[in-house]
Amino acid sequence: MSESTVPCPLCDTLPGLPAIPSVVQQFRSPRVQNLLSQNDPPLEMERSNIRETVTSGTTAVSLLDERISEAQRILEAFISEREQVLSCVDDARSLLHLIRTINDDVLREIFSWCVYNWDDIVSCRHGYHDSLGRLEPPWTLSHVSHRWRTISLSSPRLW
Repeated sequence: MSESTVPCPLCDTLPGLPAIPSVVQQFRSPRVQNLLSQNDPPLEMERSNIRETVTSGTTAVSLLDERISEAQRILEAFISEREQVLSCVDDARSLLHLIRTINDDVLREIFSWCVYNWDDIVSCRHGYHDSLGRLEPPWTLSHVSHRWRTISLSSPRLW
């Protein structure tokens, strides 16, 4: 969108957009307020002004609807762009995460602490540890990333 989005200081409209009739300011006179609060009919000369208000008001509503649609389209484009930028930021943070710098041997040691010691398993209330349980370590460790899978599958102490 190459057009300026700064409103005109004189008429407060955006460049390239048609001016919207100031229906509200023209229509909300004390006389109209009085007519609305009572059940009196407008005078004949007021009727033509009121008809003009209906016509110009309908035009104004159409113009405002067009502007609202355009504003929504622009907003959706900004939201989409924001989501793309956030995705890039998240990916960049993921690439810089410190877990990526940990040596494989250190990860193997950490993984070994995730798997129960046999003495701990026997003394536990449930008393049974299934190293092949897909919801238990080492399987859960092997599903984090390709690197973690390679490390966990190549570590007999985990199984």
